[in-house]
Amino acid sequence: MAQTTDSRIEALEKRVEKIESLMKKSLPMAPISIEKKESVSEKPLEKDSSGPTWIGNLFNWLKEDWLMKLGAFLLILALGWFVTYAFANDWIGPVGRITLGIFAGSGMLGFGYYFMSKKRVPGEVFVVTGMVMIILTTFAGKMFYEFFTPVAALGIMALVIALVSTMAVIKKSKSLAVLGLIAGSFVPVLAGDIDDNPTLYLSYIFAVDLGMLLVVSMAGWRVLVLLSFIMTAIYNTFIFESYSYTDSQMMIWLFMGIAYALFLISNVASILKNKQAVFSDLCVAGLNSLVILGWTLAYVPDEWQSMILSGLALISAVSIYFLFKKSELPKKSVVYIYLAMAILFIGGATAVELQGQVLTIAFSIEVLLAVLISAFVLRDIEIAKWVALLHVIPILMLIGNGSFDRWDYYKTPLLNENFFAILVSILSLSGTGFSLNKIKSGKKGTVCYVVASFFAVMLLWLSMHNVFVSESIASGVSLVLLTVVGIGLSFYSLIKGKKGLQIGGSVLLGGVVLHLLFIDIWRMSMSGKIVTFVLIGLLLVVTAFFNKRLSNKNKSNEKNN
Repeated sequence: MAQTTDSRIEALEKRVEKIESLMKKSLPMAPISIEKKESVSEKPLEKDSSGPTWIGNLFNWLKEDWLMKLGAFLLILALGWFVTYAFANDWIGPVGRITLGIFAGSGMLGFGYYFMSKKRVPGEVFVVTGMVMIILTTFAGKMFYEFFTPVAALGIMALVIALVSTMAVIKKSKSLAVLGLIAGSFVPVLAGDIDDNPTLYLSYIFAVDLGMLLVVSMAGWRVLVLLSFIMTAIYNTFIFESYSYTDSQMMIWLFMGIAYALFLISNVASILKNKQAVFSDLCVAGLNSLVILGWTLAYVPDEWQSMILSGLALISAVSIYFLFKKSELPKKSVVYIYLAMAILFIGGATAVELQGQVLTIAFSIEVLLAVLISAFVLRDIEIAKWVALLHVIPILMLIGNGSFDRWDYYKTPLLNENFFAILVSILSLSGTGFSLNKIKSGKKGTVCYVVASFFAVMLLWLSMHNVFVSESIASGVSLVLLTVVGIGLSFYSLIKGKKGLQIGGSVLLGGVVLHLLFIDIWRMSMSGKIVTFVLIGLLLVVTAFFNKRLSNKNKSNEKNN
């Protein structure tokens, strides 16, 4: 019994020792593994910049088994000279030449694809060489031997481009995909006869765009979207121009809408998927909107332009909604671009439908609405400040339309189009200034108030000179009213403690006095000068008296507090 107990105790002790030894071995490893995981999660792996470049890779590839590669190179040269000699002496006919070129290019394609697994850069060079050989052989077969029709030539070239793009995705070679797309952009020119069959080439461009989007969705190379858009914009504009001389307006509209929708949807979807906007996304967003605006103004009949531009503005607004909803987007620049394009579309639609001062009024209202949406709907101060700068457009239009010229008493009624254009501009600038000050956007709100005040003075002056036939009476009434306004601003600023209004009132009163002393003193009649100077002088004296009393009262209140 004792032996059994001792043996059990001895067995337990061995187990405990074994457990302790295991714990000692395992405990130090745990924190190390955790730290490794944390370091991996916190610091993403950086690409080793000290690795060999593609030139170094090519040199290393050439150095390995260089005798065999040199012999192969000499054999390729000999084969090339043999083929050239055979062509020159008509040993090989046109069919044989084309067949030989296509087979040689296909062999280069296959060899390059196989070799990319071992050496990427030399393999890519072979693939691109094979692609170019097939495309040029097809071009020669159509151009010089009339062996291919335009449709057949386009089909063969498109098939090669699709094959190279597939290789690029499988081998994850961005450079190969870019080169394939660049080669694809030359295909319509090499296939020829674009003017004879524009629908075929528009369809080809659409197919290339779809293939490109498929590649981007699988590999994420978003720069391909920008390159594809540039190709589409150039070719479509050229083909639309040739279409515009025919009656195929609906065909232009169809491919115009397809191209715009394709790049708009892909742009918004890519940003939402990746939760960020890269430089190529910003370029596509802006250029796509500018190109569709140009296409609409160039190829859409006048009676349809405003409707289409309004629809485009609505589409841009919907895009802003989806993009702005994603608050985690680190770059809001793309939202600014779509907002600017929406404003541009609305402005374009307005300019198409309206003209003259009616157009100026519409622009003033649209800018105010854009500021209100930016400030209180999007709640973005930066957008609101930049949108406020668009007031420059209606202001320049007011000046260019001669709105501040004298309104003739006998020919022009008081409530004319110039009157309403200036009035709406004053209200729009004032509303913008109020909105900007409400969101505390610095000095831009004050600038809007100053410009609105200047326009209000001009409107009052022009209105009085329209109402009264006598120059003296019109100037005197205007100056007295401006003095009353300046006094009112001064009193209000003292009561409310608004320093900005006090400065504004002082500037207005100073301007009235300077106008009296340097201009009206020479122009007014004697009776007009007497009445005007007496009224304004009395108003200033009374104002100064009450101003002093109110200022002293405010100072005593401050001391008591």
